[in-house]
Amino acid sequence: MISVHIADTKIEWSCPENPQALLESVGLNEFRLKKPCEKRIAFIEAELRTLENSFQAELAFIANFTHRIFWLESNEEKALGSAGFYEVPHGTFFSDLAMFSIPPEIIVPKEHARYAILENLYHEALHHQMHGIEKNLNQGYLQNDCITIPTITLSWRDRTFTLLEALHALHVYAYVTPLRRHYSVMINHTNDTIKKSIQDGLRMWQDLTSVLNAHLPKFKDPWSSYIIEWELQLKKFTHEEYIHGSQL
Repeated sequence: MISVHIADTKIEWSCPENPQALLESVGLNEFRLKKPCEKRIAFIEAELRTLENSFQAELAFIANFTHRIFWLESNEEKALGSAGFYEVPHGTFFSDLAMFSIPPEIIVPKEHARYAILENLYHEALHHQMHGIEKNLNQGYLQNDCITIPTITLSWRDRTFTLLEALHALHVYAYVTPLRRHYSVMINHTNDTIKKSIQDGLRMWQDLTSVLNAHLPKFKDPWSSYIIEWELQLKKFTHEEYIHGSQL
């Protein structure tokens, strides 16, 4: 078994016997999987080692919620950095783009590939965490009388979200935005791309909070409580930025 080491944990680099069936099961019909690549494994491990002292908890979180990595071939017609799905528990789909991009649309210089790798793996681990909570609760996200699920639009994003996608996105940006600030502080705020990623993350966090608050009665607990908690975290984050002199 080929694996990648993260936080002293071996994570399987998986190439299933029937990869197309796996891809079709999660709606990635337009993609193909690559066979494990030792060069990429070595690059990922080396880059993440440079962050071990500053992001120990996040690396442990990734290792805890990620058991398999599937490498996607690049698709010139459709860009995808990384992805995680309920149908493939603890399985993260990863691509070359994920080593050099920060969602939603930022490409980072090569010297910051280490952070892009960290965040994208952490991003998917956060999805796996939510999937695990939902599975253990076995009660769904929404109130029984919520028959029509609205589509969420953000004026500055060229895509739509279902209500559940918006919930997952809020969870992600409530945690990766402070992560971006942590990295920015680590490099002494010297990179404009990283600064912009904080601005974008904060904007997603604020906009999704506003939208989901309007739909709060539609959610069962604990999801409604999580939305409220993420809003409190947002207020704390923006207050700290104000107190310390905003780097955004």
